Amino acid sequence: MPYWRLMRSVVGWPCAHPLSPVAGPTSTMAEPTAAPPRPAKTGAADHALLLMLQTRYAPVPATFLSTQGVVTADNRRIVVQWMLELAVEYSLHEETYEIAVVLFDRYLSNTLVELSRLQLIGLAAFLLAWKIDEDRVPPALDELVRMTDGTFTRAQLVDQEFVLLHRLDHRMMVCTATSFVAVYRRNLRSVAKFDELVSYILMVSMEDDDMYRWTPPVRALASIVLARILLHETPFFSLVLEVASGLRYSEVESCIGAMSLKYRECVARTGLNHCAVRNRWLP
Repeated sequence: MPYWRLMRSVVGWPCAHPLSPVAGPTSTMAEPTAAPPRPAKTGAADHALLLMLQTRYAPVPATFLSTQGVVTADNRRIVVQWMLELAVEYSLHEETYEIAVVLFDRYLSNTLVELSRLQLIGLAAFLLAWKIDEDRVPPALDELVRMTDGTFTRAQLVDQEFVLLHRLDHRMMVCTATSFVAVYRRNLRSVAKFDELVSYILMVSMEDDDMYRWTPPVRALASIVLARILLHETPFFSLVLEVASGLRYSEVESCIGAMSLKYRECVARTGLNHCAVRNRWLP
């Protein structure tokens, strides 16, 4: 989640964006004025804020699929892969995709779902994440439902979006691993393509439901360390990372192993759809 959105949720900044004008109390659009000042962005302050938000907003339980009757991990994986292809098609930020998957999984954790509606729920989560995190107007609903090959209608998408909001009690804030990555890598010197590799590792790891065994900060640090290993950077786990994250290597080692297996599986895929995904971050 962008820093300005996090701060607005915590301290109530009045603007919708740090560069947008502040509307006066009686007007809908006042003359442009300076945006409200932001707090100093030190690494420690950012990290403390993210850790607070992580506990404040409901995480997805590691066993969330156990509440489902017919939906399996494979069914979920197919929809999440499709959501990633949509994110690449529309050039969305990595964090927007991560928010979409978390909203999708939160819904699955508290609502019994028919298998025939799983893709519709993923599309509704995708649309909500776009509205939350992107600064662009989302596509027309008719265009989005065409992405399902006509399986669903515009009215069904609108209804599902409303149901998703209701079932999540309108708690749309998501503390993402991508946010922690931005804090942890701030003082790192890295080679070219490092950021792209970290993003790719994080994005494809969201396909596996068991990634929720680890918290967002652990997944963020694991993706950074794995990228450094793959790029032969030494030391791959430095004191800078330990201080920034407050985590030891032993606390992220198992997550690194799981992400490494997923990365190697995805790099080996030959399907055209995933080639487009891979080419966005690993051209």
